Amino acid sequence: MAKLELGGRAAIVTGAASGIGRALAMEAAARGMSVGIADQDSNGLKATEQALLDRNVKVVARVIDVRAPEQVDDFAAACAEAFPSIAEVWANAGLIRWNSALKINLADWNLTFDVNLRGVVHCLASFLPLLVERNEPAQFVMTGSSASFMVAPEIAAYCASKHAVWAIAEGVKAELALANTPVQVSMLAPPRTATGLIAATLQRTREAKGDEGVQDLLNSIPTPEVIAKYAMDKAEQRDFLIMPKFEEARATVAKRFNAVMEAGG
Repeated sequence: MAKLELGGRAAIVTGAASGIGRALAMEAAARGMSVGIADQDSNGLKATEQALLDRNVKVVARVIDVRAPEQVDDFAAACAEAFPSIAEVWANAGLIRWNSALKINLADWNLTFDVNLRGVVHCLASFLPLLVERNEPAQFVMTGSSASFMVAPEIAAYCASKHAVWAIAEGVKAELALANTPVQVSMLAPPRTATGLIAATLQRTREAKGDEGVQDLLNSIPTPEVIAKYAMDKAEQRDFLIMPKFEEARATVAKRFNAVMEAGG
């Protein structure tokens, strides 16, 4: 399959105020693309926008809440007007809330599903028809997680939301194949990465092991820039599953899926 042509086209990134989203925006710019960026964090988004403008990149920046479909629609319309050719859309906005399933905080669970799952659906609804209508080779990338394939205590809601992203990506892949369109879909499944999403993990590590333990943890996980470069490479190759550093999770995932296969009657 031919590689996706990027130069002179645009990449769209939600959750672009920090972390993997910001790194994706900067990596897109480094590959010669214009960039559309969105986030709820206005200060962080402004910093990403300025970093792109400093590199003479054409930018569309919008403060949006991906939970609000009309806001995502408006962002998509602005990108469609500004960019005659869109190569990639990264539905990347996400969050994590630590919360026991034995004593559920409904507000946290609802927020997790609203952002991680419905946010992806809203991006699909706003951007995928545009890509299909333009009938150019393009990649719609949803950010799942290594938690799309495994679970852990106190993050059941996060894991369930990311499992759902995988299911949606599989369904969209099948429908795009039937539609005979040059648009394809991917799911990015990053491991634990040095972003704001691990703030609670860092705090727990600090309480248990001190600052040295925190530094050891940070030294053991990839930076957003490493993830973004890998992800862009794989999206350009049009891979469906984009799974950086998956070797660390492979045994856990294999054990879980083997249990499913062995349980079948």
